[in-house]
Amino acid sequence: MGVFAQYALASLILSVALVYIWDHTIGQAVNRVTGAVRPGVFVAAWTALTAFLGMRGFAKAVRGLRQRTKGVGTEVSPLPKDVRIR
Repeated sequence: MGVFAQYALASLILSVALVYIWDHTIGQAVNRVTGAVRPGVFVAAWTALTAFLGMRGFAKAVRGLRQRTKGVGTEVSPLPKDVRIR
C-alpha cells in the first residue's frame, strides 16, 4: 500500500470517528443544522488529518535522509595510493 494511501485511510477512519463524536455531543442539541453541516465537518476533518499525517511522514523521511547523508562531503577525495585502476 502506498504511503499516501496509508495516510488517507488513517485520516478517513479518524474523520469518521470525529464526526461521530461531534454528532453525539453537538448534534443532539441542533439536529436540523447538524444534518446540513455534517458533510462539511467530515471533509474538513479528513483534509486536515491527511495533511497533518502526510507532513509528519514527509518530515520523518527528510530527517532520515539528512541523517544518512550527514557524513557525505561535496568534494571527491583522491584514491589511496595502493589502489590500482584497471
